[in-house]
Amino acid sequence: MAPSRKALLQIPAVLLTLAFTLGLFTVPALSFLNHPAVAQSSSERAVTFKIPESLAQDTTVKVNGSSSMSEPNKALEQRFEKRFPDAEVQLSATGTSEALENLEAGKLDIAAVGRPLTEEEKAAGLVEVPLGREKLAIIVSPDNPFDADLTSYEFSEMFRGAITNWSEVGGPELEIRFIDRPDDSDTRLALYDYEVFYEETFETGENAIQVSEDTTDAVVASLGNDGIGYAVADQVSERDDVKIIPIQELLPDDPNYAYSQYRGYIYNKDNQTPAVVAFLGLATTEPGQEVVATIEEKAASDSSATADSEKTSEAQTSESTETASDSSPEQLAQVPSTAEMETGGPSWLLPLFLIGTPLLLWYLGRDLGIER
Repeated sequence: MAPSRKALLQIPAVLLTLAFTLGLFTVPALSFLNHPAVAQSSSERAVTFKIPESLAQDTTVKVNGSSSMSEPNKALEQRFEKRFPDAEVQLSATGTSEALENLEAGKLDIAAVGRPLTEEEKAAGLVEVPLGREKLAIIVSPDNPFDADLTSYEFSEMFRGAITNWSEVGGPELEIRFIDRPDDSDTRLALYDYEVFYEETFETGENAIQVSEDTTDAVVASLGNDGIGYAVADQVSERDDVKIIPIQELLPDDPNYAYSQYRGYIYNKDNQTPAVVAFLGLATTEPGQEVVATIEEKAASDSSATADSEKTSEAQTSESTETASDSSPEQLAQVPSTAEMETGGPSWLLPLFLIGTPLLLWYLGRDLGIER
């Protein structure tokens, strides 16, 4: 039986319907596959606070925590005290664990940390305000004769004490001393985020020397001409007493560089004073984000053209961004992640497609006179 003219005219409409339905379902999914890390990057700076117009005279905000946050802390301290001349920021860096204990006990205003909170810490009433991530640099002394790059695997083998001589990685016949940080160092624990470290025992070898203080100064002072260590990139980018070793032929200024560390601030939800809100406001809105961005640019040695572009953008947006935030001390504004927007297509499309397609094909086959 020949297909009717009516059936033939229905073919384009049916095919277009199928294509449209299938497209709505598959395009967001394919878009998500092309951006596997979008959710992480888009949510790192999603929380903002409204900056108060003024603070009471002699206001003090106490900030303590990881030494990895030293540079952002100093920069934001200067911005805070410039904005509020009658207020003071008291900085210290005795470690994340002590800072979080004091924060929970009400003895501290803000903890500056180099790792995310645990679920237990969140349950205790602590709230994290992520700033983003900072690259970690692999460092040796300028006196060290090694002048090549390492692979991630080679550096992890040095950490574990499996590679103990520079000659094993193309350097001179010279024993390696691995300069390690304390076990509870946020910077040390950041290495455990990477498979090359956690796929085997996360322990240093017999050739490791562990500094007693979790500071970059302590690591640098111990390098000598044979040692190798690691530090937050913005703490060593302008030092002339260290040499940064490329990993996989890349330096920390490259977006594809291997190692980075979480950075953020923590506050107690029961202690949202105006001083706490003001400090976090400067850290999370354009005035403070400009400070954090400047630190990252310095560590990455961006080109002058990029720097000029960012200065122009800052001049155009800083005033409006500061006044536009409507969040209160009790309410934080959350920005939906790009990944959610890209993959959040209507959930009813899949069952519609799965049920509708066989029916459409049956109907088309019937009108075309296809025998089964």
